[in-house]
Amino acid sequence: MGIGEKVERDVRSVAEYWGRRKREFIEEPALAFEQIVRPAIYFESEPDPLVETQVNATFTEWLLFDCMLDERGTLLERYVRKPPAGVADSRLARLRQVAETHEFSEYAIMRRDPGAGTLELLDIYDGTMRTVRDARLARRDNWNEGTVSLRLGCVDDVWLPVGQTVMYDRCPFDPSWVPVDDEGTTSGMRLLDLAHDVFGVDGAYRTSVNMRQLV
Repeated sequence: MGIGEKVERDVRSVAEYWGRRKREFIEEPALAFEQIVRPAIYFESEPDPLVETQVNATFTEWLLFDCMLDERGTLLERYVRKPPAGVADSRLARLRQVAETHEFSEYAIMRRDPGAGTLELLDIYDGTMRTVRDARLARRDNWNEGTVSLRLGCVDDVWLPVGQTVMYDRCPFDPSWVPVDDEGTTSGMRLLDLAHDVFGVDGAYRTSVNMRQLV
C-alpha cells in the first residue's frame, strides 16, 4: 500500500472515530457551517444526491481539520494528542505530520506527469511550488491550465491531498500572476468561502459547477 492510500485510511479512521461521538459536539459547528455556507440543498425538497454527498464531505473536512471547538484544538489535533487505545504508532506518526502541515488552498496546475503520478502545483496565495503525489489527479486529462482547490499535507517528505474537497477551475492561469494577498485568512475560511461560492443558495458558481466532472 502506498503512502497516499495509508494517509487516506488514517484520516478516514479519525473521521469514523469522531463520527461515533458526534452527539458530543456536532450542534454548534453544524449551525455555523449552515449560516456561513447556506447550502442550497438545505432548502430543496429533492436535493441532488451527489451534491449532498459533497456538501457533507466538505463539512466533515472543515470539522476535522479547521474547526476549533474549544481550547483543545481541532478534532484531528485532539486525536493525535490523546489517541484511542490500540492505534498503531505508525498511523499516529503519519497523522501528526498531517496535523502539522495541512492547508487548504488554491493551486495553479503547472505540470502533470501521469506516468509518475505527480503534479507540480503553485500556491496562488504565497507562490510556493509543490510536487504533489496523486495518480488520480495527475491522470485527469482535462485538468491542464486551470487551478485546483484542495487540502495538502506532507507525510514522510511527500505532499499529498488529505481532504475530500477538490474543486477544479478550468480558467487558464495567468502567467503575469502575483501572489494573492490574503493575510489573516485561515485555511478553514478559504474552504468555507469556496463552499459558499459553489454550494451556497446565493453562491457565485452554484449554477455553473458540474459536480460529475469532479468525481
